[in-house]
Amino acid sequence: MLLLPWMTAGWSAPIQTGQAAAACAGAVQSTPMLMVASPAAGDTWPVGTARSIIWSSLDYSGHVRIDIATPNFATPAAVVTITLDTPNTGVYCWRVLGSNLQTGSYQLRVMPAAATETIPAPGISGIFSIVAAHQTLTVSTPAENAVWPVGTDQIVTWLSSGVTGNLRIELLRRVGSTIQVEMLFDNVPLFPPQKRWTVTGTTSGFAQIKLSSIVDPFVTAVSPAFVILAPGQVLPSDSGGAFCCPGAMPFKRAAQGPFLRVDSPLAGDLLVAGTTRSVFWTSNGLPPAGKVRLDLSTDSGQTFPIVIAESAENNLGFEWTVPPAGISDKCRIRISSLESAAVTAVSYADFTIAPPGLPALQLLVPDGGEVYSAGSAQRLRWRSAGATGATVRIDFSSDGGNSFTPLVTGIVNNTDRIWTVSNVQSDRCRIRIVSEQPNLGRFISDVSNCDFQVK
Repeated sequence: MLLLPWMTAGWSAPIQTGQAAAACAGAVQSTPMLMVASPAAGDTWPVGTARSIIWSSLDYSGHVRIDIATPNFATPAAVVTITLDTPNTGVYCWRVLGSNLQTGSYQLRVMPAAATETIPAPGISGIFSIVAAHQTLTVSTPAENAVWPVGTDQIVTWLSSGVTGNLRIELLRRVGSTIQVEMLFDNVPLFPPQKRWTVTGTTSGFAQIKLSSIVDPFVTAVSPAFVILAPGQVLPSDSGGAFCCPGAMPFKRAAQGPFLRVDSPLAGDLLVAGTTRSVFWTSNGLPPAGKVRLDLSTDSGQTFPIVIAESAENNLGFEWTVPPAGISDKCRIRISSLESAAVTAVSYADFTIAPPGLPALQLLVPDGGEVYSAGSAQRLRWRSAGATGATVRIDFSSDGGNSFTPLVTGIVNNTDRIWTVSNVQSDRCRIRIVSEQPNLGRFISDVSNCDFQVK
């Protein structure tokens, strides 16, 4: 799993192209380019899950925009913008949305955000698939334009698939140009799929019913606009609005001066020995025809005894066969310029190289983007494929996966656990679940796809 490559503390604004030229006095400037590392060709991203869009850049430090479209971007009118402007940190956490996209094949494009900036090679991902959500929730009633008079008993009904736990029911009431959110019912059983509500209100207006999973707040459903009709009042003539409140992701920027940055693999990524994978990196201000060396550590970056490549082109990516000698849950990559010995970069956190053929754990909730209150009770959910062991350990990170502290050990591996949220304040939190199977258990683990927030 690819996780957020936030930079180490203290890094400042990115180097600009002119600075890069000055840093390499006498060198011909490289052609700026962008390369998308994730999603990779053949990946499948379910609707509703959090996924890290990861890219690398060569001598380009401006902000970027990210678009998605059917393969080859053949129909400009069908291009959907994921973000118009985000810092060039190499990662963007995206909650895969289904409102503007159908399931099917797509490509992502990363390009300069400013219309005045162009580069010869914007980044285009391989063709990947958006697939149906693991969990679906739909409001059946109220129907569109239904009229529910104040004081009458009405039935909210819904359909669900794959959803576990109870629901929260809210009313989104339109008042002028604003939306007022009112809690109607909390912790409502999923079955039977209905809830009686005595309609409230003092004036007529448009409203919508919103359902949310208590277990996973990103599993939601909103009804079409219907009318709440107060006694003696007439129907309004306008229509309901849309409801979308995307959150902002934190970021740190790259170091000033010539630099390298490892973009993947990163914290929590799982590589299998003997498979072919790619290392991706960002480069700025180095000679255009320069070479880099790639080394592998199996002890969290203390030593780098395994050579991946003695001399590779500085072209943002290198394909390698993951070596059995690298099997460890404390792996890191180091990339070094062969022309500028002081310019080097190391993965900011550990990833795992596992033996082939192992069973797997998959953390479902939290997978990134959630906002939890310290001390609240939240449900952790995971999947287990194969003989992953009778018990698991659950770890917590408040620094984006750079370090983890055990929360609880010896938990029955039943794919479900209530967690009293740690008393921290951080927008870079992760959960890790690890098998306690003897000997090989440390290679059977999974981490939240993106950061979530505790406040």
